[in-house]
Amino acid sequence: MNDKFNMTIAVHFETPDESRIVFEALYPEIQQHSFDRSNVQLKLRSNKLIIQIRAQDLTAAKASTNSMLRWLSTVSTAVAIISKHTFNHSEKSSKNRGN
Repeated sequence: MNDKFNMTIAVHFETPDESRIVFEALYPEIQQHSFDRSNVQLKLRSNKLIIQIRAQDLTAAKASTNSMLRWLSTVSTAVAIISKHTFNHSEKSSKNRGN
C-alpha cells in the first residue's frame, strides 16, 4: 500500500485500566473491519491509547478516522457510564454498611 496520508491520534485516559478496557474493546473491531485503502493500528502505552492510520487517499483517511473516532466515543461513553454506576453503587453500599 502506498500510504500518502499518515495520522496518529493519542488519547490519554485517567488510569491504565481505563485505557486497557478501551483498547480491548476497539481491538476486535480493527481485526474484523476491512479497510481497503487504509490501515489502522492500535497501541497501548500505560494510560495512553495510540491510533495510527495510514491511507492511500484523503477519502479513505477521513473514513477510517471517522470510524475510529465514532468507536472510541461509543466505548469511552460506555466505560464512563459503567464506572460512574459502579462508583455510585459501591459508595451507597459503604454508606449502608456504616448505618
